Amino acid sequence: MLAAIPGYAHLRVHIPDEPEHNGDNDGTTIDVLHQYAPLLQIALEILSGVRPPHQIRSMRFGAAVRIHIGAQQRRARAEQNNKLSGPVAVKSLHSRPSSTQPDGWELFGTALIGDTTTRRRYGFTAVCGDDQLLSLRVLAS
Repeated sequence: MLAAIPGYAHLRVHIPDEPEHNGDNDGTTIDVLHQYAPLLQIALEILSGVRPPHQIRSMRFGAAVRIHIGAQQRRARAEQNNKLSGPVAVKSLHSRPSSTQPDGWELFGTALIGDTTTRRRYGFTAVCGDDQLLSLRVLAS
């Protein structure tokens, strides 16, 4: 609906209708977040250097996760930068059923990485299933 802006007869603002909420949330999404959020936190902390790299060798992390984290760390060493270093704070985390992995879930959201002076926001996406994190991508902002 378009409504006139008081004092500006030639301008109108669009007021959207009430959004429809999906009421069929059965708690599965929340269970998935509680199950896989710790794995995601561990992977991001290893990527940022807070945890030692040998912790990623667990069977709870897929080969794609280990490869991505190793590549990011090698690139950071080659460029001699420390953008991806410091404490990790996951700010938003969402999930949906995976379109590529049967009985899997896609996790995505944002995280703040770095100490208080160099903190930067990064996006991430992950695929998880069978009680393990199968793939992870961290995207620069």
